[in-house]
Amino acid sequence: MAGRVVLINAVLNAIPIYSLSFYKAPAKWRILTEKEAVWSGILKNRYGNPTLKVLVGDISVVNKKDSIWWRDLLTSDNYANMGENHFAGAVTCNVGDGNVVPYWYACWAGTQTLREAFPKLFAVASDHLIYVAATGSVTATDWEYNSASLFSAETVASNFLVQQQLGFLQHISVEQDVNDEFCWALTADGAFSVKSCFDRFKEKLSSPPLDAATVLAINHLWKFKVPSKLLCFGWRVILDRIATKDQLFKRGITAAMNDLLCVFCEEEVESLSHLLCHCGIVSGIWRKVYNWLGSLEEITLEEFEEFFKHCDKVKWLNRRHTAAVI
Repeated sequence: MAGRVVLINAVLNAIPIYSLSFYKAPAKWRILTEKEAVWSGILKNRYGNPTLKVLVGDISVVNKKDSIWWRDLLTSDNYANMGENHFAGAVTCNVGDGNVVPYWYACWAGTQTLREAFPKLFAVASDHLIYVAATGSVTATDWEYNSASLFSAETVASNFLVQQQLGFLQHISVEQDVNDEFCWALTADGAFSVKSCFDRFKEKLSSPPLDAATVLAINHLWKFKVPSKLLCFGWRVILDRIATKDQLFKRGITAAMNDLLCVFCEEEVESLSHLLCHCGIVSGIWRKVYNWLGSLEEITLEEFEEFFKHCDKVKWLNRRHTAAVI
């Protein structure tokens, strides 16, 4: 009986974490707004400060001991072609006591983060992860920002942008007894919606139309009667969606440059074309396959549609069976 109770408790505790791993943007929003939930306390004990890390949203706040799903959650919308973390860009903050609002990474002093508004100051800041509450102190009548908490004495003395930034923040004060609030900037009522988030990502990540050769290759592919997992793999190859090391690096999953080498030859960066065509070990395998099929000449997979043309050269197998064998 005791074992069953332990199993039930383990499953119930895992359900919220499991769902968070699938619905990344709603999960980030819930991390910002549901601080009293049980699972929020679990995340805080396991990963430190989830609110800060969600708003920073890049590999600088990822630790080696973090789980894969947590790393994926933090960097899920920080792709190279987006330029910035667009989840944080859609979150605005109403500053209360400033205890959970990152000074540089949150939109609390306008429509931009201070990192974006003052990139030169961000580059020389002494602490990129400092909170608003730690940047000043309460005086007898008001809140006073302290530039020494943000920059070195030399920077404060020599950089006029420091004073410009502090002047920019004079209209915003910290209130000790008021909690910070996060609002979703893409809706009128400030509440998060999946539709508004989807529309934002769709605008940033929409792919260009497929060329005629790619469409032809995909149409050929779906006609073959092979296991569905092979069809899906071929479809991902055509669209360059295989999780090769260069793609993992672009998405912030692999951080070290020395981890990008091909797993077979360990000589060149592991890209899709290298892994399937240009790698010396892989090309040797392809030569043996062509010889076994009785092909008259070696072919490459530079253009996937060319592969189907060369299938006609095999005398003892028809095109469908040849593709199934490959």
